[in-house]
Amino acid sequence: MAADAQRQVNGRFPNRANVLAVIERYSHFDRLVSVSSALRDVNRRKLGGPVEPSKFVSARNTIDRSRLVLSDEPSPATIERDPMSARQLEVRGLRDCMMELAQTQGLDALKATMADVETAYRVVASGDDTPVRFVTVGRLSPEKAHWRLMNAFALLNQEFPDTQLVIVGDGPLADELKDLASSLGVSDSVVFTGQVQNPTYLLKVCDCFVLSSDYEGQPMVILEALALGLPVISTHFDSIRDALPDGFGVVVESDPTELAAAMRSFVDQGQTPPRTFDVQAYNDEALAELYAALGVTERRASVDRSPVG
Repeated sequence: MAADAQRQVNGRFPNRANVLAVIERYSHFDRLVSVSSALRDVNRRKLGGPVEPSKFVSARNTIDRSRLVLSDEPSPATIERDPMSARQLEVRGLRDCMMELAQTQGLDALKATMADVETAYRVVASGDDTPVRFVTVGRLSPEKAHWRLMNAFALLNQEFPDTQLVIVGDGPLADELKDLASSLGVSDSVVFTGQVQNPTYLLKVCDCFVLSSDYEGQPMVILEALALGLPVISTHFDSIRDALPDGFGVVVESDPTELAAAMRSFVDQGQTPPRTFDVQAYNDEALAELYAALGVTERRASVDRSPVG
């Protein structure tokens, strides 16, 4: 939060007043829950001041399984009427689920999902012969350091010109990043999708998730990518291991050449599936952390726990 208060966008500090006002009220609370143990330690060290150190606790966020599209196998009927590429079939197969979605969640949910599916379809259609498609998801703002990813991808694209980078999200740096893509000569290989409600449809038509941030709390999109079976490459920041467990993904220093080297290794080594990420086991652990952070007893926790998603 301290970093966010000092975040500068187009010469202004849009979050400074609001964030500092929140920090000033910390001493009035019994517990201050951070979304990772690393972030808890950072907050205790940098935001503590007059606040009792023991008030700083942590609990990781749970994964909303209702957002995840865990299966998108196209039906035989879809294959017969539209013999498209395998990736296009995956996206078209999602459309077969639209009627059920409308019946169970309503027309608004259907419209939003259709828009996300169509965005995924356009990405696939933009590079049907692309052997490796990298994707990142996040607000186009300074802390996400998309410039770093863009420069890394430009280095990779020089060697592998048929690779593609999909940037999901919107924000104040959108125009600047598009100009950067043009200046680096990768405009034809970088797709800016804009804001989407549910990025999992796009994640599922890509091959590897990349995060280039300077700092994060607990980037849930990393966990969603793992749940969907995507390999993950990330720059190093204080809370990365709370979001990317040991044995999952690759963490590199915050340098474009290091990031490019990790992406190149992924291209060279082929698309080896990562270890299976158990969403339910993770959620159970995260809920246990929350109960502990809030001082809820084990007996109460076992009574109140409900299924996630």
